[in-house]
Amino acid sequence: MKTKLILLCFALFIGCSSKQPNNSVNALDKKFTEFLNKFDSLKLPFNIISFDDIGEYIRDTTFEGIPNPHLKPIAGSELIFLKGKYIMDQTNQYSSIYKKQINHNLLLIIKQKCRIKEEHWIKLNLFSLNGVLQDTLTFAGQKVGYYNKYGKISSNLHITTFSYHDIKEDTANLDNYYATEIYNEYSISNEGKFSLVKTKKERGYFTNYGKENIVARVDTLQR
Repeated sequence: MKTKLILLCFALFIGCSSKQPNNSVNALDKKFTEFLNKFDSLKLPFNIISFDDIGEYIRDTTFEGIPNPHLKPIAGSELIFLKGKYIMDQTNQYSSIYKKQINHNLLLIIKQKCRIKEEHWIKLNLFSLNGVLQDTLTFAGQKVGYYNKYGKISSNLHITTFSYHDIKEDTANLDNYYATEIYNEYSISNEGKFSLVKTKKERGYFTNYGKENIVARVDTLQR
């Protein structure tokens, strides 16, 4: 009888112990769900192809002084979901933008602002459905005084990024400039990773046109 009582108590102890991790997981899932609710739904295609597009997503407020409707600040308690891929300090601020489920992964678009370096980046992030950050990719933004980066996501989730470096104005035509274009194409793997499909780095001759100042190649330089 005593042996049976000991075995029963041991079984109850094991049962109670096994439930505690599940409670923790459930609490984390609930917190991740609340985190996801801060993101608006992403509509494809999604393009940031001009300086004005960048401004639309990196400005904290509109020209009227209203908080940017695209951005919802990510609270300190929610930064747990970004650990391992992002810098966790007081100089960086994060805001939620868009979300989209892709098979067994979640694509979240987040803005990262570094106040000291004057850098503003729109980043793509692939999460598992239970909140594990698997991969991240800098999609668009700017390092003030150095370069801008632009990006496109097509309807079939093909990702393109392009940035311009070592810019020199054309003194004969101030609307144009010489720059080194870095062009990359990516796909999203079933494992929740951004896979580089194509890359190209080339010196070229560019201009910005239209009301939105869209970057366009004027000619290709042979150097």
